[in-house]
Amino acid sequence: MKGDERSRKGRLRQSGAFLLRLSREDGREMARIGARSADRLAAARGERRIRPDERPAGGFPRALAILPALGAGLWLLLQPVASEAPSGKAAERPDFAEQIRAVLNQPRYRHASWGALAVSLDSRRILFAHQEDRLFIPASNVKLFTAALALETLGPSFRIRTPLCASGPLEEGRLRGDLIIQGRGDPSWTPYFARSADPKKVLAPIVEAIRKAGVRVIEGDLVADLSFFASPPYGSGWEWDDFSHSYAAPASPVSFFDNALTLILSPGAKPGAPARAQCEPNPPRLPIRLAVRTLPRQARGGVYAVEPMDQDECLAAGGLPIGAPPKRFRLAVKRPALWFLRHLKAALEAAGVSCQGGLRTKFRPGNGAAKCRELGATASPPLSEILRRTLCESHNLTAQLLFLQVGAAQEKPETENRRLSEPLQALRRFSADIPGATEALAREAMRAFLKRIGVRPGEAQIEEGTGLSRRNLASPAATVKLLAYAAGRPYGSVFRRALPLAGREGTLAARLRGGPAEGRCRAKTGSLRHARALSGYLQTRAGERVAFSIYLNGFVNDGGPSPVRDIDRIVALLCQAP
Repeated sequence: MKGDERSRKGRLRQSGAFLLRLSREDGREMARIGARSADRLAAARGERRIRPDERPAGGFPRALAILPALGAGLWLLLQPVASEAPSGKAAERPDFAEQIRAVLNQPRYRHASWGALAVSLDSRRILFAHQEDRLFIPASNVKLFTAALALETLGPSFRIRTPLCASGPLEEGRLRGDLIIQGRGDPSWTPYFARSADPKKVLAPIVEAIRKAGVRVIEGDLVADLSFFASPPYGSGWEWDDFSHSYAAPASPVSFFDNALTLILSPGAKPGAPARAQCEPNPPRLPIRLAVRTLPRQARGGVYAVEPMDQDECLAAGGLPIGAPPKRFRLAVKRPALWFLRHLKAALEAAGVSCQGGLRTKFRPGNGAAKCRELGATASPPLSEILRRTLCESHNLTAQLLFLQVGAAQEKPETENRRLSEPLQALRRFSADIPGATEALAREAMRAFLKRIGVRPGEAQIEEGTGLSRRNLASPAATVKLLAYAAGRPYGSVFRRALPLAGREGTLAARLRGGPAEGRCRAKTGSLRHARALSGYLQTRAGERVAFSIYLNGFVNDGGPSPVRDIDRIVALLCQAP
């Protein structure tokens, strides 16, 4: 048996050498590939590990950089050899891989698809691989791609500056014209960054900048300039039935309170009475149309709330039994810029600034913009802090705003955009497929970025910034390449710390607790109907740093345990890898 095994391994090596000899157009390059492959085989046998400092410029691990260059046949031939080690710690690897495969091969997943890849960032060895080149819907793992692209394009210290301008003269505290907020996509006008749920405190930096400029009376209108993003408010491929929910709030150059509100419904005092309603934050002049009645105590009730596409009003219908606890609904605000202006007017007047005009928005540059004079500006927190919320909380609006921010950074001067016809320029606001649309420019930047780091077009397709779209596709191999690249960049620590810590923070606060992964794994979750994902970094019990990606698609749960438990089990096994 041993002789047969040695003979089989010899044939595999000979076949691998033969495949290498098939392509000799670039002898030096193939020689380097062959040498690195031999080093990996030696490392798999426990003979030697490639030094961690043997990296190309930019820090991208060579073991991942050569994966596209390896022939598919050679790649498959290497797998059995790499998984069979003669002795020592390496001998534990078959059992380790078998434990993971036992999770993947459960009968409940017979109709689903798994993909996984785990690669050491120190030794470059592959800890585990399963359908790593197959494409999956990555769900919110798309935010990993968005975050890396934003860091690469804008830098971790980038801040979003919002100019506050006047269309007329300021005389003795009276602004004889409009006050224009030139939105730039700042996502920080929220309780998260203000550390307060009071709208006035959230808007305090804007109000303070206006007061500091000496404005005491605004004779004209409060205007939100929304021309910075020439793109639809919803990401490509977002689904219609998501639009009422806060997680699909529209992205606007002027965004406030996450462009969402909380509707709270409570039963009335007696059966037949209308339900009581309130909103957080209390929306100025946002009507609530209720068709919710109070039911007898033992009655079965249900409430449905929705906000129509083209109206600033919440609709709620159904019934609540007496004594039932309040029902809370997080709803998207469909026209967030006007909602922002209503709250800004209230905050200005509370601070002693009289607003005598109306409220309006504009979507095109111009309209006297050249005559506007800047009175002041606000600045967002640095990108490093914004990404912390994006990844740790998996915040969709922030992710889409950053994706569009990258697109806006690719914008050509307005003189070049004039080559587009006027109808096409106007349509950019309604279709991300029109040339020059902000989201289309962001997609182009994403494709160029992925190509630069060695991810081929067939390995990943990112359509928008959040992961809500099912048009997004990515392979575990592409995701691990991205993670490995980011780990070697100057912003690598910013990227990693923005991810939630297993068992302690954000979307991982309630996961991976009490096991080997707690405190030793930072990863991005992903969840859509019938799709789950988890990708990030972990540390093995030996202290080895690992980039990993796990995707599950096409799983229909018949009432059994959540598949998240099995994903976490795989991560725990990876943390115990020899």
